[in-house]
Amino acid sequence: MSITAAILLGILVNCIWGFAFLVPHLLSDVDPILITLGRYLCYGAISVMILATWRGVSLAGMTRSDWGMAFALAFTGNVGYYALLVTAVQLGGVPIAALVIGTLPVTVAVVGNIMQREFRFRILAPAITLILLGLVLLNGHALTRTGDDVAANRTLWGLLAALGALVLWTWYGIRNAQYMKARLHVDANAWSVAIGIATAGLSLAALPLILAAHAVVPAVNLAVFADRALLLGLIAGSLFLGIVVSWLATVMWNRVARVLPIAMAGQLVVFETLSSLVYAFVADQLWPTLIEIASAALILTGVVLGIRATLRVAARPARETMS
Repeated sequence: MSITAAILLGILVNCIWGFAFLVPHLLSDVDPILITLGRYLCYGAISVMILATWRGVSLAGMTRSDWGMAFALAFTGNVGYYALLVTAVQLGGVPIAALVIGTLPVTVAVVGNIMQREFRFRILAPAITLILLGLVLLNGHALTRTGDDVAANRTLWGLLAALGALVLWTWYGIRNAQYMKARLHVDANAWSVAIGIATAGLSLAALPLILAAHAVVPAVNLAVFADRALLLGLIAGSLFLGIVVSWLATVMWNRVARVLPIAMAGQLVVFETLSSLVYAFVADQLWPTLIEIASAALILTGVVLGIRATLRVAARPARETMS
């Protein structure tokens, strides 16, 4: 696959991932834990079906180390990340969650650079400054416009959940790309299936713990099972998230990660942010406020500056970059 094809495929993948923000927004009356479990149980089920029926996919070459990494990535990139993301969407709203996650291009570049030292940090200073200004403007506006302490607390917790999701996916994006490059014997389709099975395993392991905790202190809203329309929405959303947003997108992303440099691949996540914002505003039939537009403009400008800076560095000889 050429670099141009990998970039285009990466953009498509991130537009698909944008639906991960829309589904919990549309299912705002469904508990985020149930949405997370539904998505990843479906992802696991389709992974097992593919393994059983698709002759081209085999996990025979997977080592204990490979499985350990698959479970780590299943938590940081799937179960833990998405549970925090859904919580952020339902508490803080899509714009806050999307724009916090939208800083992934820079966090991946910065953390990836700490781990591999590919360029000097000062080249990202303008990008980071703009992104921080945008986040302060957006979240300050969101916290002050709520009008009461309860709503402000919900927004604050939503922001914290989004930041937690950001940390988890930053680690996932870097380690998955590193692993795909280092383990060329692992097929991209097989790796997606392995992560899907690991994700389903984590979800199944969490289910009895969640139910046991709920029996002591009700923490999961199970009202969805008494509402036929909500239940059908949860089932449809889980199938779409599990098959399209999880399995199909993961297969495509693994191919992208094998071709593109880590910093470049991570920066394509800006298209997840853009698409999720567009989906949410279309679904709500609303226009963003001027402050939301200004915040998004600052953040996205910072991301674009970060992309351009790292691409320029990537094009230079290594000795010039580190001089």
